[in-house]
Amino acid sequence: MKNRTLFISDIHGRVEALKALLEQVNFVPQTDRLVLLGDYVGQSPDNLQCLLYIFELTKQANTVALMGNHDLHLWRYLQPSGSSVAAKFARYPYTASLAAEIERRHPELIDFLGSLRLWHAGDQFIAVHAGVNPALSDWRNSSVNDFTTIRDPFLSAPLSLAETVVFGHTPCTALHNSPEVWYGPGKIGIDGGAGKGLRLNCLIFDGARFSSASTAAGSSGVGS
Repeated sequence: MKNRTLFISDIHGRVEALKALLEQVNFVPQTDRLVLLGDYVGQSPDNLQCLLYIFELTKQANTVALMGNHDLHLWRYLQPSGSSVAAKFARYPYTASLAAEIERRHPELIDFLGSLRLWHAGDQFIAVHAGVNPALSDWRNSSVNDFTTIRDPFLSAPLSLAETVVFGHTPCTALHNSPEVWYGPGKIGIDGGAGKGLRLNCLIFDGARFSSASTAAGSSGVGS
């Protein structure tokens, strides 16, 4: 089997769906590269377990974890008062209780959240949570807000990049009325709506072509 790159995004606490999906695609850490595109938490009772599982996955050399808007908000909320006062007003209903649990039981996750990357680039792809700013001559100069929350103009703009941009954040149902992976011009959307109880998608790149697999995500929740 060729070395593969596996992309999964917007897990939103559905840790059992993540485990099932990795088993379904026969994830082999020794040969596969796993790229997780962010939003590991959401309106789920399993947020902490999901973060711990992903934290363990990143200890393997072939796993990369990126920052999503939910992860960024949680990390900012966990910072000492004064560093970002506005972040202390929890945007998401689960933030305060999850933050308290992390501080009490697993403070190592604070540094883990802060270490999450904003992008990951390969020879033929760029992986981000939300997208890049298409108005910039170098996409790497996109802002934190761009990488974690942009929709338009990224979604509607034609991209002239040599690499394909793989992104989450915007549910595929908003792109083509289906939770299945969306293939657009120069970009691929993979958010299957797990946060809303739809599906968790895995985009698979074998070095020559893209394919995908998916699994049911479970109960509904906050997922954008």
